[in-house]
Amino acid sequence: MLVSVCCIALVLRQPLAPRTQSRASAVAAVAVTGDSAAAPQSLADDEGVTKLLRKSAPPGGKPEPPYGALVQIVYTCAFENGTVFDDAYREKPYEFQLNTGRAVDGLELGVGSMLVGEEATFKCEPEWAFGSAGAGDTVPADAVIVYEVQLLGWEEGPPIENDNLDLRAYRADMEGKPISEGKTESFRWRESASELAIQFALGDGQGARDVRCSFRPWLLSVQVAGQEAVEGELRGKVSPEECYWVIDDEGGERELKVVLTKSKVYERWDGVFRRGPAGKA
Repeated sequence: MLVSVCCIALVLRQPLAPRTQSRASAVAAVAVTGDSAAAPQSLADDEGVTKLLRKSAPPGGKPEPPYGALVQIVYTCAFENGTVFDDAYREKPYEFQLNTGRAVDGLELGVGSMLVGEEATFKCEPEWAFGSAGAGDTVPADAVIVYEVQLLGWEEGPPIENDNLDLRAYRADMEGKPISEGKTESFRWRESASELAIQFALGDGQGARDVRCSFRPWLLSVQVAGQEAVEGELRGKVSPEECYWVIDDEGGERELKVVLTKSKVYERWDGVFRRGPAGKA
């Protein structure tokens, strides 16, 4: 059974020395034409990553993916002797963000040199792959890794300094859709990339004078007319100074709308509270 290990963030890999190869020189090194390269082209100053172009991109396509792009690829991983140990994404697209450590350095460098539609083989020396640590029982120490890759597409990615980035959340936001939504007996909620809105129905005669809200980084308390509406530990951290509430009259019903501003954009909550009394999300 083949195990997918190569396109995920690998905590077992030892930190590698900073790379000095510029993006421009990496792209220039593989400026070949035709359906195959005459010989592998070096992408790294230390010749630790080479690229053999198997199939050229169709004319008029997109350029190489920029820094921090979201890329979609299909690939296989093999050892230098040709033994394939990862083909989980041979046909199923895999998406990751460049320059975030989600893939080994050699694969990131290689994919960053590709045009959409290209197919190429990348040979990565150990220091550009899994190093002296290897990867569990699958990849031994100091192994040379060979990737067969096709770049299916890419798009601009979110800021890469966000360690809590959820790609599903980012994609939903780019499509104008809620990241998640739901309802309980006492309220309904809708989550976007940066906010989570909670809405409560108000009784006859209830208004702003009856509302008390307390916002803390991990806690929310809402009271209406002296009665607790909700209170509990939140699923994510908020920025209290940016949270707020309003009375919403749209839709024909008078409601209290509480807006929680996330401290980390594109973090997915999938609910409001970690735990709490029955009826709370």
